[in-house]
Amino acid sequence: MFSIIICSIDSANFEKLSKSISCTIGEVDFELIRIDNRVLNLSIAEAYNNGIDKSKYPFLVLVHEDVIFHTNGWGEKLLEGFKNPKVGLIGIAGSRIKANIPSGWWNNSSEHLYMNIIQHPKIGKKQLIQFGFGNENFSEVVVLDGVFMAARKTEQIRFDETLKGFHNYDQSFSLSYRKYDYKVMVTNQILLEHFSEGNKNKDWVKSLLAFHKKYRTCLPQTVGNYKIERKDKAHSCLRLIYNCKNNHMRSMAFRYWLQYLSMRPLDRRNIQMLKYFLFLN
Repeated sequence: MFSIIICSIDSANFEKLSKSISCTIGEVDFELIRIDNRVLNLSIAEAYNNGIDKSKYPFLVLVHEDVIFHTNGWGEKLLEGFKNPKVGLIGIAGSRIKANIPSGWWNNSSEHLYMNIIQHPKIGKKQLIQFGFGNENFSEVVVLDGVFMAARKTEQIRFDETLKGFHNYDQSFSLSYRKYDYKVMVTNQILLEHFSEGNKNKDWVKSLLAFHKKYRTCLPQTVGNYKIERKDKAHSCLRLIYNCKNNHMRSMAFRYWLQYLSMRPLDRRNIQMLKYFLFLN
């Protein structure tokens, strides 16, 4: 039932993940499709589309190579979620809003976020991160994190290969399913352990800006009737400013600080920002 596609650059990680999948997926048919990117040097969108072209099953699993699964029978749990024909995409982390400010899915107020994962940070011990879920095992979101995405295979939907590199493919993929009136869901029924943390470098910021430029007519989006408020946009804007600052993108940080200033003119952080832009700190 599942074609599991892995963009691979590390044989040891691939072998560990393969064994983990075989031991935990449960009594469901599956195939492993390894896209060896040491040789092909594809973008993540190109690699996943290559895997989709090779796939034979009606459901896809797109998962990072540096993870292992802790939930037994997670294949059956996914099939339970896909019993609803309107469910197109299932992940383990995401946000129920996506503002029109360039931002990662996690750059929203915590009240909008869902996550169920064991994460290894760059500094410190691994953490079990679980939040956002109430009494429901599946909740609807707008965008997912790409560490794990299970998809109903359709002819219309593929990864956007105009987005180069290895960032924001998950946000565009999520919006594509919503475009075709599928629901994007997160679940707390599948727990995996992720051994690395994303790198919010200059390439990530540039990719984020390119993604928002292309998808600006699709945004903002929310689940249900929730209206994105000024505080939501301000939160995303502030995170973007700090990401730009950390990557020495001063002019871009200034551009979005002007937006933030209009939304939060009395925020004390504006004094610090002004000093930064005047080269006073």
